[in-house]
Amino acid sequence: DFTSFSSNRLLHPVRQVRRSELKKKGREITYTIEADGFLRYMVRTIVGTLLVVGRGRIEPRAIEDLFARKKRSLASPTAPAKGLCLVKVIY
Repeated sequence: DFTSFSSNRLLHPVRQVRRSELKKKGREITYTIEADGFLRYMVRTIVGTLLVVGRGRIEPRAIEDLFARKKRSLASPTAPAKGLCLVKVIY
């Protein structure tokens, strides 16, 4: 349930994530996510949360609490769209 990672209050916020991968090569960081669907701002909020974890402001285990508590106000700020790109859509 990705309620904490979306700006919308949907009746069905459950998504099946098949792959979530973070890679660093030099100064470039690549985040790849594959799922059966995405909520509005879901990926940008996940990226924003990963940045906050990477900067040491919250512990990685705090992410579990975000899923459990289902409150958008508890998640990190939405990452800016700059630098994020959609690579492929598969139906």
